[in-house]
Order: sequence, then structure tokens, then C-alpha cells
Amino acid sequence: MIKLKYSILLLLIFSVVFTSCKKEDVAATSIVKCWTLYETEGNRSTFLLCDNENLGTSWYRQSYHLQADNVCSYTVLSPSDAHYTEEGTYEYSDTTKFLTIKDEWGDVVVKYSVISIKSNELVMELLFSQ
Repeated sequence: MIKLKYSILLLLIFSVVFTSCKKEDVAATSIVKCWTLYETEGNRSTFLLCDNENLGTSWYRQSYHLQADNVCSYTVLSPSDAHYTEEGTYEYSDTTKFLTIKDEWGDVVVKYSVISIKSNELVMELLFSQ
């Protein structure tokens, strides 16, 4: 009986220790995904995960694939209606909530103010675009 009590106590201690560990900052890690433009209203844009079935078909959708090492790829629509992908980098500050996409030479392509980040939705306001 005493062994059972100690086993239960030990199990409780382990469960408290492992569930009370510091969790990662959700906002900083949740932006590291592939996002595709869903809708725009004024300067505010809603992006959904690239594999979201609710996106439907579209002639062109802006998308950003943000990786954990701050490398990204983004779609570009050229004046000749060609669609292609370029590589670059991005910066995201959890304190200022600014997302800046830069091309391979370090020039700013686009800058957003992040309004909200959910597991499957990213809402941003456009601050600058080339």
C-alpha cells in the first residue's frame, strides 16, 4: 500500500513538472508557416495556410513561405502576368508586430503590421510595398 502511495505521489510530481514547463511564445512560432492571401479589405489582408481547402481557385494569390531560419520564398506577379517565386529573408518582431519581407539583396519588398495570428489565420495591415 505504501509503494502505491509513493508511486501515485511520484506520478503527480512528474505530471506537474512536465506540464508547468515554460511554453514557447505562440506568436513568434506560429508565423513560421506557408501563408496564402485569402481576402483583402482596404490595407488589411487575411492570409490562410497554403494547404487550406477554403481558398478555392484563383488567378493569382500572394503567398509567403516563412521558415524557422528567417529564410522565405514569396510569389511575384510580373507586369507580363507571369507568376514566379523569389527567395529572400524575413524579419518578425513579437514586440513591434512588424513583418518585413526582403529580397535576396536585402531590399524591403513588403512590410506588414500583424494584427492577429491564429493557428490557421494571419491578419495583417500593409505598411509598405514595392
